[in-house]
Amino acid sequence: MSTIFQLPISINASVGNGGSNLPEDVRKIQYALNGIDECDGGSSEWLKPDGLCGSKTKSAILRFQKENKGLPQDGRIDPNRVTLERINKIFIEYSQFSSTNSAKMLALKDKDLSREWVKEALDSLTPFKSLSNLYQILTRSPSKVFEALSTHFHLSFSDPSVLTHLQTIISNYENIIKVFDYKANDVFFSRKNWEAQIYFDPKKGLPPAFVFYNESINFVDSVYKPWNGTDGWGPMCRAAMVLHEAVHYVDKSADVNNDFYEHSNEYLTMTREQAIHNPSSYVCFAQQIIYGITDPKKMYGAGNPKK
Repeated sequence: MSTIFQLPISINASVGNGGSNLPEDVRKIQYALNGIDECDGGSSEWLKPDGLCGSKTKSAILRFQKENKGLPQDGRIDPNRVTLERINKIFIEYSQFSSTNSAKMLALKDKDLSREWVKEALDSLTPFKSLSNLYQILTRSPSKVFEALSTHFHLSFSDPSVLTHLQTIISNYENIIKVFDYKANDVFFSRKNWEAQIYFDPKKGLPPAFVFYNESINFVDSVYKPWNGTDGWGPMCRAAMVLHEAVHYVDKSADVNNDFYEHSNEYLTMTREQAIHNPSSYVCFAQQIIYGITDPKKMYGAGNPKK
């Protein structure tokens, strides 16, 4: 994923009827028109942010111009001209709206429980930090830690490379602690639906959170919210989500190719390399250490949303 577009939106060339329609410019306009309410001239149907200026995008541009007085009705947006200025004015007003109950505020509270889990996981792995050979590991480490490492990270203690894998796991947990302690307020963001829609088709459902590696951890206001009996997520589930997203933030290899939820069938069949970079593995390892849960499908997370 590329980073979220900065406001105000700027384009390099014209977009729409008779325009240059450079893909990145088109995407920005699609992004903005998706994010403006219909009553303010936003698109009446969701525009796939594909950078292609087709009939739907052109119609949405013309609709915006018709719904906003004083704009030309030519179906085109030019750099630094009145239509783009009006889009930015309305779009920035939407982006500045927030509340004390925003997803960011909730996530900042939830990360305290996430941090407790990470701390317990790190404490259980402390003996490994000073070990230099397999014999030491096999003779000095608790069996419950072996079991959890085998289940969630698929480590084999007959493999000499297990030492390297352990250091990767420990390093990721340590970096997450640093994010929670020193960076959370700066890298956690609330996002409105229109900010998430450039990356996710709302018809398929928006995620509660998404991440840009080493840039931001983003929580979607309309989705990341407390359980209310029919919708939302329980506190344990939210803590699992915060930790899951933090792994994406600190580990560049924790990408879509190494992302398997604990309640999926693939969780137990993924490779060791995938497991070491799988965010859910870090969540589940900590939960097994703390709560003694051994069945991944019974862990707190998206598969157990009410808890």
